Amino acid sequence: MSYCDKLGWNYVFTACIMLGLLLALTTFIDIPRFDTSNKKLNIKNLSKVIFNKDILLISFFGGFMVTY
Repeated sequence: MSYCDKLGWNYVFTACIMLGLLLALTTFIDIPRFDTSNKKLNIKNLSKVIFNKDILLISFFGGFMVTY
């Protein structure tokens, strides 16, 4: 019996999204900066990455590859 059968596909899908977002945020914060200045996290740069057309399309079509 799979998790989709036990919990429902909506719950499993939401859990995968939450884990992916947590992994992305952890990776974004953990990657060392290349410059030597101690600038704080810039939300403008983060929004450029999140709303990048190529990244959105790859993520969208990658979601279609999920099978159960």
